[in-house]
Amino acid sequence: MGNTITELDYITAAGYVKVDVGEVYVPVKFSGGISVENTAVSAGKADITLTDVPEDYDIAYSIEGLEAAFEGNSFTFTNAVPGSYTLSAKDNKGKYADLSASFMLTTADLPAAFDGKENKLIAAEGFTAEQLEAYIKNITTVVVNEKEYSASGRRATVIIKADGTLDTSGEVFAEGESFNITVKSAGYENDLVFTYPDNSEVPNEYPAGDINGDGSVNVSDISKVAAHVKGNKTLSDSEIKRADVNKDGSVNVTDISCIAAHVKGLKSLK
Repeated sequence: MGNTITELDYITAAGYVKVDVGEVYVPVKFSGGISVENTAVSAGKADITLTDVPEDYDIAYSIEGLEAAFEGNSFTFTNAVPGSYTLSAKDNKGKYADLSASFMLTTADLPAAFDGKENKLIAAEGFTAEQLEAYIKNITTVVVNEKEYSASGRRATVIIKADGTLDTSGEVFAEGESFNITVKSAGYENDLVFTYPDNSEVPNEYPAGDINGDGSVNVSDISKVAAHVKGNKTLSDSEIKRADVNKDGSVNVTDISCIAAHVKGLKSLK
């Protein structure tokens, strides 16, 4: 270490062979290093810890994929997304070996939700498509019925595709009727948990669905009833009477789900 190699001697069956390699400097290594604590994206700043780094190490920092501004042994960052990053350090004088440290930028936000109708991940309310894309790219592990599958590397099992679609064609879903799924993504403190298939909106029993009293059920009526139940709209007495699916004076979310499934042709009402 600390020397420059200019020539190599190869020992062969025919004797010594000298090879000119130009000038190859061997940097000086040492036992010290650098580190960065995992930091919340919202903090916008992180500190760098140096341990037993030589005093004459003329250090210069960089972080690939992160807009960072360095000042002393700390840095500020902007436009960051959660995930894993690597801080690199080099000696401007070229004497010492390069250093590096991995760290995580984290968030408590969960920008993804599961759409049971499309069987794919979608942007959660209040989040953008770009935030969803970053979340999907950082997926590290998918747990299906307590069995863990890696989402990257040589032994990766594709369960969530790049567009967020749930791939149910593989052996993971070959046996069983219901699957509890947990998605873990690097930098995201909270996991996405859902069940496939999602039957929460379509119950097994279907009461009578004749809203109009003439044997018909239509999308317009469903929209009105849904707005009434959610408190966005108040139905008139005549509309409430028409929407009384169970003929017991009540209008509830279960009824709306049943009617919706019937209209879409997913189920037949009993």
